[in-house]
Formats: sequence, structure tokens, C-alpha cells
Amino acid sequence: FLVNARDSSKRVAFVSMPTSISQGFSAEWDANEAPGLIEPIRVFKATKATTLSFKLQFYAQGNAGTDVVAQVDILRSFTVSTTERIPGGGSDSQPTQLPPPLGFLIMGAFIRSFVIVKAVDVEWMEPFTTADIMPMVAEVGLSMEMVQFATAGANTGINELASDQLFTTIQPLNQASRLQ
Repeated sequence: FLVNARDSSKRVAFVSMPTSISQGFSAEWDANEAPGLIEPIRVFKATKATTLSFKLQFYAQGNAGTDVVAQVDILRSFTVSTTERIPGGGSDSQPTQLPPPLGFLIMGAFIRSFVIVKAVDVEWMEPFTTADIMPMVAEVGLSMEMVQFATAGANTGINELASDQLFTTIQPLNQASRLQ
């Protein structure tokens, strides 16, 4: 499940689990040279953001193919930057760049995290509908950066209560999607 943390109506249910999930962790170390030592003394500096990537396949339900395109469009919306005008700033106020769209990802029982989608790679596959040439299958590769709640909340105005409400809204839907 991937849901937009600001607009929970924009969500994608993963009917099938990916065949593999790649998760990356990395740390930064400062190297301090010391007289008489061959190797520098390394001191922990920071842990970098965790990356997550996987591929999913979406299949059309029925003959239309429009549901596959709609699901991919929701995923692509996570990569689009938006702006908004400052309230009360008048018609000539400069638009303000909003932070990247924030998602809330649930994968089974082991991944529940706020994420920023870095890339959506789509391969439209056969068969296609005959009337309007709509794809019946899409393979989608997703690359994400997992973000801490403190960062996510600060960038989006989401508070802890809102994240709990978001999780309880998604949880029953996640269980229902496993039954499909």
C-alpha cells in the first residue's frame, strides 16, 4: 500500500507483493589522520537515508485497461513538484515551492514508513485493448527514500496524531487487499 500522506484519497493498493525488495543502508565516517598511525581514526558522522526499491505488476480488472493507467498515474503524482500561493498574499504573491509529496508505505508486516518517491519507471506490456489501445498490464519499478517521522512531520505539517489516523485508515484496507 502506498498512500499520499496529505491526501489519503490518492492511494495505490498492491494486490501482489513484489518478487524482491532492495533496501539500502549507509553510514558516513569522518577520517582523522593521527601521527604515527597508518590508518586514520574513524568517527561516526551520520547515517544516510534508507533507500528502498522494488517492482510491481498491475493488471487490468475487466477489459478497459483504464484502471492500470489510473494506478500508474497516482504513482507518478508522487514525483511531481507542486507550488502554492501564500494565503493573503494577494494575486501578485510569489508561489511557494512545497516539499516533495510524502507517502506512507505499508508492505506486509515488516515495512511501515514515510517515504519520498524518487523514481517511477513504467513498462507498458501486452496485451492492449483493441478499441482504444489501453495497456492491460504495467510493470512498475519504484525507488524511494525512507524518511523519519520527525522529518516528515516538519516538512508537511503532519503531526503524530494525524499519522496514527492515517495508519488506522489504511490498516483495514491493507488487510482487505491481502484477500484479493
